[in-house]
Amino acid sequence: MSNTQGNPCLACSTGQHCCIRLSGLLLSANEFITLFKYHQEKLSIKQSNKVTIVSSKEGNACPHWGPSGCRIYQQRPIDCRVFPYITARIIEKRSTVKIVFHSRSDCPLKDQLFLHMPEADIKNLLIEFGKNVCGSTKTIVVSHERGFISRFRNRVEAAISRRLYRMSS
Repeated sequence: MSNTQGNPCLACSTGQHCCIRLSGLLLSANEFITLFKYHQEKLSIKQSNKVTIVSSKEGNACPHWGPSGCRIYQQRPIDCRVFPYITARIIEKRSTVKIVFHSRSDCPLKDQLFLHMPEADIKNLLIEFGKNVCGSTKTIVVSHERGFISRFRNRVEAAISRRLYRMSS
């Protein structure tokens, strides 16, 4: 696999469609301010609890995408760094935040990328993201969602968390 400029994704057979069609990128407030604030006119921006979710308007590329690929590759957001893993849910209950991720992306290089991205590293990055989003006093628990039972349990947990959140508001 090619590793041009430290970016193994440059060997992508789809031309890095994940960056060309920016959709649903999860950001901490600091990542948004540092990397995307000055591109707001090109973005659809949503807030979900403490996470900023950005997509490009009209299906355009990420504003940091250029002819040679990602211009901020070494400083890219955590959600980009963990790809091809996908952050599925962030569930906050009192002093604990559970971040659930899975490996069901459509990345054509995912099998090769997984070899270079130990699950422990992904969990550490997601713990960092959780602390950045929810605060350093929260306990961050990261779970790799595998199979039907895991997906079902995590979805039930998320539904209960949403109900409790609405009741406390």
